[in-house]
Amino acid sequence: MISKNAKTNIIFALILALYSAIAIYGISTLSISYSEIIKFNLENQDNIFMGISFSDKDMAIKMPSLILSLFNMILLFIISKSYLSKARDTLYVVLLYAVMNGVYISSVIITESVLNTSVLFIFVYLFHKIPNFLKIILMIAMLRLENFYILYIALFFYGFNNKQKDLYISSLILLIVSLGYYGFPIDNIGNNFLGNLGIFPALLGIPFFIYLFYAYYRNLFIEEKDIVWYIGASALIMALLYSFQSSIYLDDLACFLFIGVLKVVKEFSYSYRVRLKVNRKKTKLILIGVLIFSFSQFLLMVFNYSLYSILTENNHFAKKYHFAKELSIKLKNDGISEIKTNEKLSTRLKYYGISSGNKYIINEDSNEYDKKYTLKYSGKDIKTYFVKKVIVQ
Repeated sequence: MISKNAKTNIIFALILALYSAIAIYGISTLSISYSEIIKFNLENQDNIFMGISFSDKDMAIKMPSLILSLFNMILLFIISKSYLSKARDTLYVVLLYAVMNGVYISSVIITESVLNTSVLFIFVYLFHKIPNFLKIILMIAMLRLENFYILYIALFFYGFNNKQKDLYISSLILLIVSLGYYGFPIDNIGNNFLGNLGIFPALLGIPFFIYLFYAYYRNLFIEEKDIVWYIGASALIMALLYSFQSSIYLDDLACFLFIGVLKVVKEFSYSYRVRLKVNRKKTKLILIGVLIFSFSQFLLMVFNYSLYSILTENNHFAKKYHFAKELSIKLKNDGISEIKTNEKLSTRLKYYGISSGNKYIINEDSNEYDKKYTLKYSGKDIKTYFVKKVIVQ
């Protein structure tokens, strides 16, 4: 007979396998964006996966992100085993984490968030296993990561409230050094507070984000708070402050909010089990509702092309990750290997092997053209490119 622990591990392995398949599908359907190419210098980028025979260049360039995402899930699963009392709850943690939009995005596009999450999860895993002087060494190493001032804030208050003088003094010093080197993160106040604040529910899922606030607020009045509470509370406060900026870069906060899934499941589990069985129905309905909503939102993210059946290109949230790959294939099929266009499209096409040149010009609006390429999604014409051959005199 299979033990409960072994059964939990088998289900977890199946979740990893399913998530891997979904993420690989997601990578294959998305084009590289201009911002990814510029930020990470992808035109000249290379990694160990480029030598493997992938039919899709994106698969090779994004494989490190996917592997790190799976590694983060494994770490979170291990952490949750010691953080939660029930084996079943560890699976809820992994499932809720896996279907967060921000987690999926960091698996299928190139972003710093996935690496930051790995570093944070490793730190949380080691936190109660190593002495303070080793924690301080790790904290010093994290100075290279610009957004880890949030961890220094959390550790300062944790150390102060738990009378760990070496921890809170070192955290305060590192916080001052980090802010002095990178600058204060909130430096341009805008007038889009509600719009910016709405990014975080979109990143985590609306029901999860609401319950995250509730879980941290409820624990505010408990005398003993763990490191997960301090990290998440610091991130939530910074999320509110960040919302006053004219724009938000999500890599700054994502990993510190992701860790909150531990607190949400623990709080929900406690609220459910302290009730008598006859009074658990309402709580169970809330759980089912949250899971249905989270999975629906996740599926819309994965199969985002289907939204073109009801949305125009300009209203689609993922438009900057579309079109370039499909267009490059059509151009190559017609023997076009170089073309003249605007900087953003030219940079993206160059990544897919279409160099910049003067033999052809491509535009999105033209009365004169030699070739016309219409890109369809969900059976609907979404974007049209017009190509004209340049006649050399």
